[in-house]
Amino acid sequence: MSKKEKSEKNKTEAPKKRLFNVEKKFGYTMHEIWNHKMSYGLIAPFFIVFIIFTIIPLAVSIFFSFTYYNILEAPRFVAWDNYVYLFVDDPLFLKAFSNTLFYAVIVGPVGYHVVLLRMVHQPGSSKDQTVIYACILRSVSYERRRDVSRMARPLRK
Repeated sequence: MSKKEKSEKNKTEAPKKRLFNVEKKFGYTMHEIWNHKMSYGLIAPFFIVFIIFTIIPLAVSIFFSFTYYNILEAPRFVAWDNYVYLFVDDPLFLKAFSNTLFYAVIVGPVGYHVVLLRMVHQPGSSKDQTVIYACILRSVSYERRRDVSRMARPLRK
């Protein structure tokens, strides 16, 4: 087959039909999404649930934080008044915030470092055992904290 015949044959074949114009950035993106539609289909339920139960409630909470709302009346926009009251005038919030900051910055990390240092210097222990022990300690402390908070509530009869 000569070069002339090959070029004539290539001219007669129709170009591949594409759903999207891949020369443009949006078209290329849509083309890639279409090529990997099974992957996007498998991850879609997670994103739907994440949007419904995380993103939308977060957006609604941010909206309501800028309003005065008591369920009986329609929300009334008050701008930054809620935040000014919270950070300037509310003594209970400032006390709770300082306690939370103390536990988050000092008590938690210091406690973990003390436990890990004890495990590293314990005779016969390896670093693998230390990592596994730290994971177990974290899960147990979390469960114990939940149990204590349940016990602190009075039982209703």
